[in-house]
Amino acid sequence: MVLSALTEYPELWAAGVDLYGIANFLTFLRNTGPWRRRLRACEYGDPERDTQLLSEISPINKADRIKAPLMVVHGENDPRVPRSETDQIIEAMRRRGIPFKYIIFDD
Repeated sequence: MVLSALTEYPELWAAGVDLYGIANFLTFLRNTGPWRRRLRACEYGDPERDTQLLSEISPINKADRIKAPLMVVHGENDPRVPRSETDQIIEAMRRRGIPFKYIIFDD
């Protein structure tokens, strides 16, 4: 939700703290554990049927709107959200020169 808030309403935030957030719903559904994929597709949308919607709501596709510094926290072995989601948003922040702090817990 933090990433969505920062990309949808960037003028409202002085900073953000993202805890293992989803940056891209399409890559999340592709990379999450198979045991979660079906359950999450029911909640967020089916990647085959709802590709356009999932792309539109993915914060990574609006990351250029983020103005606030961001702290991101993720566990290396998070069974719910793959670390690759956090890596995507960090790379977008790095490319744009927006300040960030990236904390990765080993487990």
